[in-house]
Amino acid sequence: MQSTIALAGIAALLRIAHASPVAVAPEAARASLFNLTNDWDCRSDKNPVIALHGLFAQRNFDLNFLEAWLRPRGYCTYGLTYGAHPLLPTLGGVRLVAESSQEIVDLIDEVLARTGAPKVDLVGHSEGGLQALYVPKVRNMSAKVDKIVAIAPPTHGTDFSKLLSLADALDVRAEVNELLTTVGCPACLDVANGDAIKALNDGPIVQPGNTVTVLATKYDAIVTPAGKTSFIDEPGVTNILIQDVCPIDIAGHVSLAIDTNVFELTLNALQGKNGRKFSGNLTSNLERLTAERHGAIRLGTAYELHTIRRVFNLLDMHPVGYYDLSVAGLPMHATAFRPTRHASLERNPFRVFTTPLRPKLLASARARELSKTLLARRNIFSDGLLRMLDAADSLAGHLTRAQAAVRSPRRRRPRRRVPAPQGGAPDILADIACFWTAHINHLTSRTLDIARAQAAMRARGMRAKERIEGPPPRACPILLRQTSFLALEERVSFPADAEAETLVAATHTPAGRDLYDALLSECAEKSVGLGPEEAEAVARQVFAAFPDTWDSLRSQGLIYCRYSVLRQPEGRPAVAGANENTLEQLVADEFVEAAPITYEDFLPFSAAGIFHSNLSASGQPKDVGIQEEGSDQPAFESALGSPVLDMYKWDASVQKASIQAVSRELGMGLIELGR
Repeated sequence: MQSTIALAGIAALLRIAHASPVAVAPEAARASLFNLTNDWDCRSDKNPVIALHGLFAQRNFDLNFLEAWLRPRGYCTYGLTYGAHPLLPTLGGVRLVAESSQEIVDLIDEVLARTGAPKVDLVGHSEGGLQALYVPKVRNMSAKVDKIVAIAPPTHGTDFSKLLSLADALDVRAEVNELLTTVGCPACLDVANGDAIKALNDGPIVQPGNTVTVLATKYDAIVTPAGKTSFIDEPGVTNILIQDVCPIDIAGHVSLAIDTNVFELTLNALQGKNGRKFSGNLTSNLERLTAERHGAIRLGTAYELHTIRRVFNLLDMHPVGYYDLSVAGLPMHATAFRPTRHASLERNPFRVFTTPLRPKLLASARARELSKTLLARRNIFSDGLLRMLDAADSLAGHLTRAQAAVRSPRRRRPRRRVPAPQGGAPDILADIACFWTAHINHLTSRTLDIARAQAAMRARGMRAKERIEGPPPRACPILLRQTSFLALEERVSFPADAEAETLVAATHTPAGRDLYDALLSECAEKSVGLGPEEAEAVARQVFAAFPDTWDSLRSQGLIYCRYSVLRQPEGRPAVAGANENTLEQLVADEFVEAAPITYEDFLPFSAAGIFHSNLSASGQPKDVGIQEEGSDQPAFESALGSPVLDMYKWDASVQKASIQAVSRELGMGLIELGR
């Protein structure tokens, strides 16, 4: 028996918020997230942006997330690993600030020479923020720098959460200094209260011609005292505490580098629009990014499906979408249980793909009878759970704390206790019917760089798919890019029994999904017999027909968006250019934001492919023997005890509700908005 672990490449970090026109040479700009390079062919009407990492970090493991987010928004970004340790070249920022700043000076000169731009903008995190302030002043580069965004910089030094103060109190500061110098981190003392801090604070920090924005978090435990030591009390400086913008943002010092509120505030500063409102969406923050994205449960009977729906209902997770897996050769159909309120999805992006067996589709009469026999022997729900569900039903779906208390049994029964199917019965019975419980078959996580994950799996000898499924890399991710690997074989012992004879990106509208499916089918037809690299080239060519900017995707009605007011217009804007109505004009003029709705559901063929790999050691589809194809949503909903929510209707309702909210806030009617 095999288990499959999938990695869903939903690059949601790159999809939040309205995107500006893409800079020239976007393909080069889409290099691997952890292998960003300086694209010298990139051209933009905006200043080049130089990203400066923090202490102990490097170019491709810190502000690379922000760089990748800025590139589709029309920015040419550049970076380097400065101040690297002589023996550990990937450990940056450890040399004295004065020494490593020369590398930054050299990069500024190179960027200006090769791009022809008059000035650069500097964005730095932690020590990089300090360098962004230090280089213009101390290295006399202010005439070559325009805007500066310093993210949690130790502007006035740091006591590292009073660790250095403790060293002073214990009279061991000299020993600590010697230790840091010996192991090779002169910068550690420099950014605390060394020569770099003294030079920066000797007179005004901000130089003529420079515009400075400082971002900080009250949860900073490294650059301390939080906020106070970062902010600059000088004219023309904008100091922003993240929690003043989004009170529920709990980002600490390190996670500021991947915080979408920081991304939006950085964009505001680069555009000279500090104070511009944005949605405050935490969708791509570390909390959601590292959450499990979905799992899968295999069920055997209508009763099990009905009962599991009652369980998920207690968790505020509801059936969304109907999937007929018989089209992929499996005697099953499915739904996905997940939250259906936007606020709930932000807190809990987990969803469970739930597939009951359809015995009547098994071609073998003997297999059909055997499945019924095996499934009739098991009861996957405990008496305590059933009592809890009954209590919840009597309280309109709610429980008291006492009723919700669940005791885990001291002894767990083995997962499998029923006999193994024998005599040529389909393996699918072993994967479903021979379990005492409904087990989580696989878990799928998100990954920021699925290409890197794929390469790493194959480099380690893991049996991963030959190529990543779905569309090619894009500036604006659509639906799913995913891969999977075949996990280690799970040896299962069945007892002998004589009685036994035996699958964010943005979510599509129906029109967008039709185009997506047509292009994916075209890719499949043209890729027959090709290797992974050739197939990827075909996919890039075919999917060139799918628009790749949020503006074009939205204006052509291919994706759903959530609209929100950024600022109040002084009057009704005149519709101009390619904008078809007032709402689109408001978006173009940045009075309203249109944020693509994350795709929260599944692709049936991808899910079926994962299931097939469970049944085959090769990971290739295996004929499980079904006698007919055809969906049966009425029967599914009858067993479920409720209708399934149409995913398109749900996305459309979210979009409609957001437009209604914009209408109310702006005091414009829906007809006036063009909706």
